[in-house]
Amino acid sequence: MTRNEAKFVLQSMRPDGSDADDPVFAEALELVQTDSELKAWWEAQQSFDREIAAKLEEIAAPLSLRDTIISQRNKVIALPQRSYLGPWFAAAAALVLIAVILNLFLVNPSSGSPVFSEVYVTSALGALNDDKPALGMTSPDHGRVMAWLKERHAPTGTLPSHLAALPSVGCQTFEVYGHTVSLICFTLVNGKLAHLFIMNQGALIDPPGSSPEYAEKYGWSTAIWSRDGKSYILATRAGPEILHALL
Repeated sequence: MTRNEAKFVLQSMRPDGSDADDPVFAEALELVQTDSELKAWWEAQQSFDREIAAKLEEIAAPLSLRDTIISQRNKVIALPQRSYLGPWFAAAAALVLIAVILNLFLVNPSSGSPVFSEVYVTSALGALNDDKPALGMTSPDHGRVMAWLKERHAPTGTLPSHLAALPSVGCQTFEVYGHTVSLICFTLVNGKLAHLFIMNQGALIDPPGSSPEYAEKYGWSTAIWSRDGKSYILATRAGPEILHALL
């Protein structure tokens, strides 16, 4: 098993230790003990998962949830036992986790509008999939990237000048309770990546101000700000100095 394969499997392991004896994770956990880089990633991943779990516990389930689940019981399709799914189950679980983040953490349950907060940034980092986000299209041409986003009625905003001078990698869109969020990825001069999320400021309950707010989280340097009706998250693993220079 390679390091990336181990990450792929471990991303679906629950942080409370209840999966520790599951043979699906055994080989990946053995590799953690001998690979220092993987171990550091795993510790950060578990910290992230615990934070997500804690935030989930703060969300009160709607009173109608039980009745809604029961009403859908005849539509549930039985799945094979997890032991037969192996890494594919891990992939599905990772996708479910991202869906939970996007649909629960990015919105205010009472209003159906995204809440711009530390949790929003954490969720955005989760969507970057360990610096390898799934992109809807790839191109170094900003014009093609912007055209692709506009065709999908996704927000584009105004790129900071230093970011606009970099070649793009590609882009993607996300739908969060009816609000479209754009992601544009850029290649930095050192070969690392920078990722820019763009959303309409009016879709947010508590959008950031016009001056960038910087933070460090799970090895990511992030900045959030709003300008001309759009709100932004810029994230990179190239370090805070690079992030400051881009803005």
